[in-house]
Amino acid sequence: MRFGEGSSGWVMVGNAGGSARGIGFPPDTGGLESSQYPPVLTPILTKGTTNAISGMYFACSQSSWHPRRGAAARLFRWHAALFPTGRSGMETIRVGKWRDDAQGPMQVVSGPVHRRNVRYEAPPAARLKVETKRFIEWANGATGEPALIKSGIAHLWFATLHPFDDGNGRIACAVGDLFLARADGSAQRFYSVSGEIARARAACCDVLERTQKGTLDATEWLAWFLETLRHAIERAQSSLDVVLSRARFWQRWAGTPMNERQAKLVNRLLDGFDGRLTSSRWATIAGCSADTALRDITELIGHGLLRRMPGGGRSTACEVVDLRTSGET
Repeated sequence: MRFGEGSSGWVMVGNAGGSARGIGFPPDTGGLESSQYPPVLTPILTKGTTNAISGMYFACSQSSWHPRRGAAARLFRWHAALFPTGRSGMETIRVGKWRDDAQGPMQVVSGPVHRRNVRYEAPPAARLKVETKRFIEWANGATGEPALIKSGIAHLWFATLHPFDDGNGRIACAVGDLFLARADGSAQRFYSVSGEIARARAACCDVLERTQKGTLDATEWLAWFLETLRHAIERAQSSLDVVLSRARFWQRWAGTPMNERQAKLVNRLLDGFDGRLTSSRWATIAGCSADTALRDITELIGHGLLRRMPGGGRSTACEVVDLRTSGET
């Protein structure tokens, strides 16, 4: 998929099967789609002036992108929410406004100060009004791309425009998440592609650099984006398996008498205790005597919640009973 200078859109130059096909989007026609999607809350990571990481939720909806309803203003509000002090670290930045390039062209750089590597130079600020309008109209248009592909293109397009002094990557993730929510057709999602991108930040920067410095063929980026999405879904599935397993466990043992220490012990094991949990280790963790720790564990084994692990020697370790292998559901 390529976005060339003077072209009307992206063109697919190859897919996984090696064949070529076109999935372009139209030039600026002003065509707008009505909203059929509920508001969604898109979580992204924000970084404050004290470098503290906190969760921020952006209220997004398809109607938010309607040019006549202030889509640019919505982007400005997102940006202002990221930088409420008007500063990024020690620097004062333009908040809630497009960049003006007063300090020179917008560049994405890496490396030490004395040997900077320019990974990407964004379009001039003078073009932003036109380019962002075009992006927003495309975002609202019935452009023909599969929904997941459109999400990847939206992320890439916004990151390529790099319209703000700072925070472009995080807002690009939020934009991509918006399209994923549309693809799901639901206000709830149980996976986070933005979180997965944050975990693979170096790889993300590398593939963005190759895409933006080359012919703007987006095929490699889209392949990486979809693979990252797959990882996000798999991670969410693993997390969900743990949550459901815990819920089934406590549903099975609801009403079983246990003290606060015993409940803490069981939760510690359900979380995946590192190593073998013996009575002596539990006594240290719980701050109780060895006899009390042994009594706690023995009672839970008697109730059927725990079982002794084989090969424990003098200091027997215990583990939570797996309902799947015990024949219970």
